[in-house]
Amino acid sequence: MPRMTTQDEIRKSILELRKIYNNLSDLQFSAWYSKKYKVKANEVYDIIQQEGKANA
Repeated sequence: MPRMTTQDEIRKSILELRKIYNNLSDLQFSAWYSKKYKVKANEVYDIIQQEGKANA
């Protein structure tokens, strides 16, 4: 099985933690994740929104 890229790992982390921190709004979660993991908040938000559209 091929190794996941860093981008894939970050995406997986965001989506897994989003399930845990479901009490926060998407914007609040994006800001929290950005501060904790030094990933741009708008990129976190975009990943969350893309996942939401895929599951709609």
